[in-house]
Amino acid sequence: MRVLVLGGDGFCGWPTSLYLSDRGHDVTILDNLSRRKIDVDLEVESLTPIVPIGERLRAWRLAQQQRRPRIGPCGNHSTSCR
Repeated sequence: MRVLVLGGDGFCGWPTSLYLSDRGHDVTILDNLSRRKIDVDLEVESLTPIVPIGERLRAWRLAQQQRRPRIGPCGNHSTSCR
């Protein structure tokens, strides 16, 4: 089943995306990555470290053995997925 996870880079969205992908669903994440920017803007560090999105996707691809997760930006009038 194809699944779209809104806010998939977040605290709940990321593990949900991994769970669904692990069960064979075709997962696409849509997230504006704003949580990452907030820490930078406020010059603070999160209590729960946020791994760079590229590292997250590489780990996901390795774990899913060739399944290709997709993440797309939202906002700024963008509709493309990477």
